[in-house]
Amino acid sequence: MNSALRWWGGRDIDVGTAGQWSLGPLRLLAERHSFEWTMSWSIGREPTLDVLDFSASNVLDSHHDSTEVSRFALVGDQKRLFLEPVLADRPLVARPSTPFSVLGGHTVNLFVSTPLWVRAKLGGGNVLLDVPSLRLSETWFGETARSGELCYACLTEARLDPERLAYHPLRAITRVSISNSHSEPFVVERVKIPMPHLALYIDKEEHLWTQAVYVDRSGDGLKSKIWFETPSLRISDSVEKVTDPRITGGRDLLERAVHALIG
Repeated sequence: MNSALRWWGGRDIDVGTAGQWSLGPLRLLAERHSFEWTMSWSIGREPTLDVLDFSASNVLDSHHDSTEVSRFALVGDQKRLFLEPVLADRPLVARPSTPFSVLGGHTVNLFVSTPLWVRAKLGGGNVLLDVPSLRLSETWFGETARSGELCYACLTEARLDPERLAYHPLRAITRVSISNSHSEPFVVERVKIPMPHLALYIDKEEHLWTQAVYVDRSGDGLKSKIWFETPSLRISDSVEKVTDPRITGGRDLLERAVHALIG
C-alpha cells in the first residue's frame, strides 16, 4: 500500500458541479447548488469490491443510483468538502470462525480487521454524512435484554500471527491482547471491541490501526481489567493519529462501555 491509496482529504466543489467517490462497495455523491449541498450514498452488494476512485462532473451530468439522499441548506461560500476515515459508531462483536482457548497464565494477541466509516464534512466542521464503507449486520451482546447493548457483527479469522495480516485502505486492524491470570483456560467465542472509544492511527507503511485493547482476566476468572494504548511500536516503528475517538469521557463512562468484552 502507498500514499496513493490515502483516499481521504479535501476537495473543492464549485456551485453547479458534483464530486463522486467510489470506495469499495460504497458510492458517495456530493452535489453543490446555490445555498445547499445534496449528499447521496449507497452500498453495493459486493463486499469484496476493491476500488478507490474520484470523479468530478456537472450536476446535470451526475448520476447515482442512491438509496439515501440528504439536503443541507447553508449561507456562505463553503466549497471545500473533506472526507475522513472514522471507526464504527457502535461496538463491534467479532466472532472467530473457530473459537480458541487461552491457557491459564498466558497472554495472546488477537488481530481483528474491521470496516471503516466515511465522514464527509465542510471546512467549518459541519458534518454532512457519516456512513459505513460496508454494510454490517447487527447483534445483541449481553446476557439479558437489559444488561447488554446493540452492536455490529463481524465474522473474523481472528489472526494470532501478525505476519499473516491482510491490510486494506478501507479497514482498520485492532490488536486485542488477552491475558488469563486464572489457573484454568477459558474459551473465546466472541470479542466485543468498543470502536467508538478508540482512536484511529496510520503507520509509515500506510496501514490503518486502532488503539490496542488490553484485557486482563482476574484471578477469579470473572472480572477483567481493561485499558487502551496506541498501537504497539513492535507492530510499527511509528504511527500518526488520523482521527480521535467518537466518544471521550471519564473512567466510569469507559468502564460501563467496555464491561464484559469477552464472550
